[in-house]
Amino acid sequence: MKGFKEFTSSQGLDEGLIRSGIRTGSVLNHARRAKTAGDKASAAFGRGRTVLKRGQAGDSDSDRLKRLEAALDASLEGQIATRGQLGALVSAVVAAEIMRRK
Repeated sequence: MKGFKEFTSSQGLDEGLIRSGIRTGSVLNHARRAKTAGDKASAAFGRGRTVLKRGQAGDSDSDRLKRLEAALDASLEGQIATRGQLGALVSAVVAAEIMRRK
C-alpha cells in the first residue's frame, strides 16, 4: 500500500495543496457542527418562548404548570444544544491553531 507522500508524488499532486485542503475542510466541518447546534438551540429557545406566550388569562393552575414544564424542557434542550455549539467552536479553534503551527 502506498503512503500519502508516495501517492501524491506518483500522481503529480502538490502535497502542500492537499494538506491545506484537508486542514480547511477539518476546520469548516467543526464550524458547520457549531452552526447546526446553534440553530437547534435557537429553535428550542423559540419553542419555549412560544409555549409561555400561549397562555390565556383564565387558564387553570394545572394548565399553567404544564406550560411552564414544557417551556423549561425546551429551555434545557436549548442549553444542551448551546453546550454542543461551544464544544464544536472550541474544536474548530483548536484544529485551526494546531494546523497553523505545522
